[in-house]
Amino acid sequence: MKFLLYLPALLLSLMPAAGQTFGVDIDVDDPPEGIFSEEWSEMYINGSKVGYTHTVLERQGEEILTLEDSFMKMGRGDTAITTISTSKTREKLDGTPISMVSVNREGQRTKTQRVKFSPDGAHVETTDNTRSWSRDIELDPGFVLSWSYVRELEKRNLQPGETLENQIYVPDLVLDRTLPVSTTVIGEENVTVDGKKVPSTKIQQTLQLGFLPLKLTAWIETDGTLLRMNMPLGGMDITLLGSDEARAKSSFSPPDLFTNTLIPLNKAIPDNAETVTFLVQSNGNIVEGLPDSAYQSVKRIDQGTFEVTVQRGELQFAGNSPLDEVYLQPSPLVDFEDPAIAELIENAGLDELSPEDRVRELVRIADEAISIKSMDMGFATASETVALSEGDCTEHALLLTALGRAAGIPTRGASGVVYFLDADGQPTMGYHMWAQFWNGSQWLDIDAAFGTAEPAPIRILFSTTDLMDPSLTEDVLTLSQYLGQTQIKVSSVSVDR
Repeated sequence: MKFLLYLPALLLSLMPAAGQTFGVDIDVDDPPEGIFSEEWSEMYINGSKVGYTHTVLERQGEEILTLEDSFMKMGRGDTAITTISTSKTREKLDGTPISMVSVNREGQRTKTQRVKFSPDGAHVETTDNTRSWSRDIELDPGFVLSWSYVRELEKRNLQPGETLENQIYVPDLVLDRTLPVSTTVIGEENVTVDGKKVPSTKIQQTLQLGFLPLKLTAWIETDGTLLRMNMPLGGMDITLLGSDEARAKSSFSPPDLFTNTLIPLNKAIPDNAETVTFLVQSNGNIVEGLPDSAYQSVKRIDQGTFEVTVQRGELQFAGNSPLDEVYLQPSPLVDFEDPAIAELIENAGLDELSPEDRVRELVRIADEAISIKSMDMGFATASETVALSEGDCTEHALLLTALGRAAGIPTRGASGVVYFLDADGQPTMGYHMWAQFWNGSQWLDIDAAFGTAEPAPIRILFSTTDLMDPSLTEDVLTLSQYLGQTQIKVSSVSVDR
C-alpha cells in the first residue's frame, strides 16, 4: 500500500514541528551576524538508522534565516524509498514571519511549497511536478515558526515544572491552520550518549495534530544543543541523536516499511465467504474507534479491542440523502478536471447505464487504465496515473475516486487492511486503500485494485478521507495508531451455501 509512503514524508515534517532546536546560547534580541546555530542529528526508527536532520539558524541583516534539511531511507522489499526534505524560513529579528519555502523529494517526484505571510495570514503556492495551485489562508496572529519559537523559549527561561504554550504553523503537516504545541521543562537529568552519562535538561513537548496528540521527550545541553529526542508514533519509536555531519550521513540500516507492517492471520478466508467476524486488538491507545459502514459493523470491547463483522458487498443505489459537496469536488490528488480523466469516460456511455452498472463500468475503466500493477513508482495523482498507466492500490483508489466524482457520484477514499495469501501461502492482512461510493444513503466499498464493485468480506475499514488535503497528514496518522502493534484473528466465517 503506497499510502504508507506518506509516512516518511510526515516524519520528516514532524522534525521541525517538534522543535528540534530548543535554544541558543546568544542574545536573542541581537544575534550575531551569520550562522549562530547549527545542529546535526541521526534519525532512528525502532533502533534502525533511517536518516538524519540538519538545522541552521543564520542572521542576515534584520532577518533570521532557518535552514532545515532532512533525509530518510525506508526499505521496500529489495529496494528502498528515499525521501528528502529541505526548507527555508525567513523571519524578522522580533519573530514576525516573512516567508517559507519547502521542497520535498521522493524518487522522481518533487513538491515545492512557497508561503508568503501577511498580517491576515498567508498566501500559499504549491507545485507538484507539472501541476500548480494556490490558496489564501487566514491565520490568527501570534503563531510561531522556527526562530520565533526559539526566541520565545529563550526569553521565557522556563524553570522545572513550567510550560510554554504556543500555536505553531507547519504547512507541510496542516496547511489551513496553526497547531497547539506545549513545551514543559522537567528538570536536570543525566542521559546516556555514546555509552556515557551526560548532564542535560529534560523537556517534554506535545503537538496536538487534529485528534491525535504527538508527544516527544528531549534532552538538551545547557546551550540548547540536542542530545537525544524520543517520539513514539504508533508502533514506532522515533529517536534523534545529536551528531556531527560525517556520522549523521553514514551507516544507514533502513527497515522494510511494508513487510514489517503485514499482520499474520490465524486462518484462511474461503472464497465463498459471505460474512467474516474479526477480532482486532491493538497494543496502542486508539484515540478514535473503528468506523461502522454499509458492510462493516463494529463492537468496541475495550480501548484497543474491537469485534468487527464484515459482510459481502451488494451494489444497490437507494435514497437521496444530502451530502457535503466536497465529495464531488476536484483536489490536487483527485484532479478529475484533467483532460486525461475526461477522455477515459467520455465514450463510456455512462448515461445509458443504471447507477449500479455505471459503477461497475468505472471500476473496469480504472482497472484497465493501470496496466502495470506495481509499487515501483512514487505516489501519483489520478491524472498522473492515467499518463503512466502504473500503480498499486493507492493509484487505483485515487483514479476511481476521480472517475466517480467526474461521473457525478459522491466518492471518497478509504483505508484499512485486506486479506491475502503471502508468498508462502500464509493468510495475511496488509494495509490497503480503496474507494467508497455514496448510494444515496450509505457509503459502499468499491475496490478497483481487486476489480470489484461488490467486494468480498476481506477488508477491515480503519478510516476514510475526502482526499482534499494533499499532505494526507491526519489520514496517515490514523493508520499509524495501528502500525506494528495490531493483531487480527478470524473469529467466525459464514459461507454461501
